[in-house]
Amino acid sequence: MAYGIPVKSQHQTLPLDAIAQSVREFVAYADANPSLTFYVVRVGCGQAGYADAQIAPLFAGAGANCIFSEKWKPWLD
Repeated sequence: MAYGIPVKSQHQTLPLDAIAQSVREFVAYADANPSLTFYVVRVGCGQAGYADAQIAPLFAGAGANCIFSEKWKPWLD
């Protein structure tokens, strides 16, 4: 199973507040499905152009069933 968090629309990067809303929805979904494991990639930190420091904190408080990149550890520990 996969879960997509949009960061671009029609080749334009979405604003950070829109991405934050999608992240909140994802975290709620992950919390409601503790039997699933989610390997979260560094969403928004590639072609969308956001820095890890901008995106990683949006996932703070995500459950133990969310596994993140080591690069995000400073913002999520």
